[in-house]
Amino acid sequence: MCERTERGVDVADRWHALDHALVGALPMAALYRLALRRWRPDVARLRAA
Repeated sequence: MCERTERGVDVADRWHALDHALVGALPMAALYRLALRRWRPDVARLRAA
């Protein structure tokens, strides 16, 4: 998934981990949350502080 061009990596090294988080982890977390809300609404409900 991490592609290299003739100039180097496609994402600057300092932003590389953030790129992985935004592209992979956040969408998966959102899908998990949606599934959890459907199958276990009592668990997925946000607690009031």
